[in-house]
Amino acid sequence: MMNHEKEREMLALHKTIPLTYLRYKKLSAYFDGDFGMARKAGFQDLRAAGISNKRVEYHLAFRDSVDAEKEYEALQKCEGYIITPEDGKLPESLYQIESPPGILFARGEISAADFPAIAVVGSRKITAYGKQCVEHIVPKLAQNKLTIVSGLALGTDILAHQSCVNNNQKTIAVLGSAIDSIQPGSNKKWAEEQLQSGMLTIISEYAPGAKATRNNFVIRNRIVAGLSVATVVIQAGERSGTIATANLTMAMGRELFVVPSEIFDGAYRGSHELLKMGIAVPLMDADQIIERLGLEQNTQQNEAKKVLPAEPNEAYILSLYGAENKMHRDEILRNSQLQQDETMALLTIMELKGQLKSLGGGVLQRG
Repeated sequence: MMNHEKEREMLALHKTIPLTYLRYKKLSAYFDGDFGMARKAGFQDLRAAGISNKRVEYHLAFRDSVDAEKEYEALQKCEGYIITPEDGKLPESLYQIESPPGILFARGEISAADFPAIAVVGSRKITAYGKQCVEHIVPKLAQNKLTIVSGLALGTDILAHQSCVNNNQKTIAVLGSAIDSIQPGSNKKWAEEQLQSGMLTIISEYAPGAKATRNNFVIRNRIVAGLSVATVVIQAGERSGTIATANLTMAMGRELFVVPSEIFDGAYRGSHELLKMGIAVPLMDADQIIERLGLEQNTQQNEAKKVLPAEPNEAYILSLYGAENKMHRDEILRNSQLQQDETMALLTIMELKGQLKSLGGGVLQRG
């Protein structure tokens, strides 16, 4: 957990220079991680750090009106904290998506041990069949210690979260609202109870007090998909946020599983369109996910998985380490004679198997 001063300065700076991934990296590099110095910097230094003229001008005009201590108190009041890309709390693959998040706000503990995760998404107006599918698929995933990621919305999202918790596994909710404003209100009581029990973690790009817009809920879908090694579509209409999440999953080169239904059921028209594309895997049960991702259930120890024997290409990646125990992801990509996309996919699978462990900052340790 970062100290009070750094969190306070980062919060205040975020009010006038929203800390997207690129801005965060630029400012952190130029000011050597000192966001207090960045907040107090003049025009020339901020421009030299790579911040645009317009954004610098806005920052200089309004930074003195930001009450840094008040911003920090609001974060403390809701028991929130900031996650940065270097913290190692979230999978490295999140920061490889298009437009990755910069700083994130969270409530509830989270660590690398909470991953791998599976996104479970679907319609807010879930059908009786959709509910049956959630109860058929999610428990087995949870029993294999696979964290379920969803958006805490009505319908599919909340049912997936609840089913995960009911099977004694932690779940992660990515909000389209601020972390001190759980929406919809009907899910707030359950969410607060699970936060207190340690079974739920809430993540958002929006600081306490930020107002939610409809577009926020679309934007957050990339984080739902980015945190997950695979996405399960329970039910999708023709045009929906679920389809957006599915498309993001495919664009990221990650596994997409879609539950089929009756061909005449309009509530599943989007689901069937995804299946017609030939990329999504028709999902019948959770075992398909576990097998396809190379995970096995360990019922005696109730662990997430067993480390599986290395396949030839995985053994090749491990051989690149030589006598070294740690390597940067970029160095592996440079040295590998495999295609870059294939190498990146292998690294993700090898993290799942425990052959590699992310230490943050792009460094992977051999297991």
